[in-house]
Amino acid sequence: WGAATTTDDSEGEIIQRSDERPSPDAIEAILSDYTGEIEQVPPNFSAIKVKGNRAYDLARDGQEVTLEARTITIHELRLVDIPDADHAVFEARTGKGAYVRALVRDMAIALGTAGHISALRRVAVGPFHEDDAITLAQIDAEPAGEARDGLLEGLDLALRDLPATSLDGPQAMRLTQGQAAIASPAQAKGIRGDRVGEVDAVLATLHGDPVAICCLDGLKLKPVRVFNTAR
Repeated sequence: WGAATTTDDSEGEIIQRSDERPSPDAIEAILSDYTGEIEQVPPNFSAIKVKGNRAYDLARDGQEVTLEARTITIHELRLVDIPDADHAVFEARTGKGAYVRALVRDMAIALGTAGHISALRRVAVGPFHEDDAITLAQIDAEPAGEARDGLLEGLDLALRDLPATSLDGPQAMRLTQGQAAIASPAQAKGIRGDRVGEVDAVLATLHGDPVAICCLDGLKLKPVRVFNTAR
């Protein structure tokens, strides 16, 4: 608390200071205002594109960046600790597109002070949790082969939440060559469910093995990322 920066974290230049320090009760009182669906303006130093350029590139060049607010979801937000008057520790579970730096910035303003993130630790993403993580050094310490492969999760884990469809050999081959495959009307309906229009992430498989992540446009499955599954 007490300092806002250009980047909303400790790497940026301080642009505002405040002598105000929020009390625990004041912090607890605003948490519900930042939980659920909220409107958030992303940090100027972010990867969002502005007229084809990344916002952080424009900001680093000293250009003025104006980003629009967008709706994001904060599923959970709680105060964990207050180690001293200048710091508070939070735990958050956020939806896609949420910026924790912007969350802290806005909470500080609401509390009548200025603030930025001094440390940020991501403990889980989708099915991946830090409790299951290993280091590169641990991998390097194992000889190549089954022992090393056994340390790694399969590709399926990262893809299991995507809508999937199974293709035959010729259609799968088209995807591996960068060409669009054609889904049947029944396949397209099964992929879309209640959604309307283009589906931007569909897993195409062959005999249960992942072939490519595609977008579904009409009946066309257009490859976005093709997997090298050669043994």
